[in-house]
Amino acid sequence: MKKKLICMLVALTLVLCMMPLGAESVFASSVNFTGSDCTNSTSAASNINKLIKKYPNHSKFKSGGQCWGYAEKVSTNIAGSRKSSYYKGKKFTKNNFKELCVGVKSGTHLRLSRNSTFSAYYGHSVALLKVTDSEVIWTDNNYIGTNIIGYHKSSLSYFMSYYSTYGYINMVRQTTSYE
Repeated sequence: MKKKLICMLVALTLVLCMMPLGAESVFASSVNFTGSDCTNSTSAASNINKLIKKYPNHSKFKSGGQCWGYAEKVSTNIAGSRKSSYYKGKKFTKNNFKELCVGVKSGTHLRLSRNSTFSAYYGHSVALLKVTDSEVIWTDNNYIGTNIIGYHKSSLSYFMSYYSTYGYINMVRQTTSYE
C-alpha cells in the first residue's frame, strides 16, 4: 500500500512539474498581438485589427462556417491582390514550410492536407499573418471547435506540431499587395 501511494505521489509531482512546459499551447490560442505586430503596412495592420474586432477570438464564424471560407475572408480583407501556387505531394516539413512561407505578406492563405493531392474533406486552411524563421502568427476557423475562430502566435516548431495531422502543403495563395 505504501509503495502504491509513493508511486502515485511521484507521478503527481512529475505531472505538476511538467505542466509549465505545456504553457505554449495556452499561449498559442490567445490573442496577444495586433495588426502592427504582423506587418509594417498601416493599411494591412488596420485591416487585421478590424478582423480581430469583428471576429473575436473563440467566437463563432457565421458566414460559411468552413476553414476555407474564413481564410479567404481574411485574405480578401487584407490583400489587394494575390497569386496562387498549388502543390501536389509537397510534404509539410519545417524546411518546405519555411521555403514557401517565411516572409509572406499578411493575409496569405495556406492550405494543408492529409493527402498528397487537394481534398476538401481532409484538409485545413489557415490565414498566415506573419511568418519568420522562429515565429508564426496566424488565424483559422473550425480547428479548435466547430465554426470557432482562433488567433494564434507561437514558435515555428509549435505551429508544425499543432498541424501535425496534415502531411502535405497543397496551396499557398500569397498576398502580393495590400488594399
